[in-house]
Amino acid sequence: MSHYPDFSEVQTFILFVGYPRSGHSLLGALLDAHPHAIVSHELDAIDKLKEGYPQEQLYQAIVDQAKAFKAGGSKWMGYSYQIPGTEQAWSDQLTHIGDKRGGTTSRHLENDWSMLEKIQSWGVSLKIIHLTRNPFDCISTAIKKREAEQQRSFSSVDVRRKADHFFRKAKSVDVLIQSGQYEVYTMTHEKMIRDFHVEMTHLLQFLGLPPLPDYLASCEQAIFSGPNKSRTASSHWSEENRAYVQEQMSAFPFFSHYSFDE
Repeated sequence: MSHYPDFSEVQTFILFVGYPRSGHSLLGALLDAHPHAIVSHELDAIDKLKEGYPQEQLYQAIVDQAKAFKAGGSKWMGYSYQIPGTEQAWSDQLTHIGDKRGGTTSRHLENDWSMLEKIQSWGVSLKIIHLTRNPFDCISTAIKKREAEQQRSFSSVDVRRKADHFFRKAKSVDVLIQSGQYEVYTMTHEKMIRDFHVEMTHLLQFLGLPPLPDYLASCEQAIFSGPNKSRTASSHWSEENRAYVQEQMSAFPFFSHYSFDE
């Protein structure tokens, strides 16, 4: 008997676009815990498609990656993303499948959307999730990680280079949204934390997944008490660096409500 679920009822393929350190791992784990969905952690589905994976093989790779992540305790970057009280109920209930790798997917889509067209050619609905978080927090956390890896303190030049990498992904996402060719749902990490039931229910409606009360109650147990404002612990936000990032943010409507202080 195959250790893979029945893929015959899959109706929707889910992808993430966006930025590292924006809350994708938490949201991906929440969706993977839904009894009608499997969402792998950091598989890089677009890259697999570029390698030539056919539909069935990609679906199997997603299942393998999701299982491996859970078997390892659902741990990533020092956090556990285990959703208490949820067990994957596959069989004929599986209607949604996808992959969570937002930053890398955004980079893949800078100049080539052919893999999105390939997914749609399978006759499934492609749903793209764009999760935002305060850019100052995303950049601050990314800098902290790189400084630890490289064992050095970043200069202002390094900070701005890191910011440029972030906004290059934002440009890729903005072009995708503005094209109107694909269904892209933008939600904010901060709102999801503050008003989980409302925000998660809206996302599930976009995806076409039922907002099951027991499922939502289990997911809420994994939600942080509040968004981590990592920018406040960073020593890199001089007036000049703040102004540089704020100016870059102003080019994107989905960042219009963010600032260093909010």
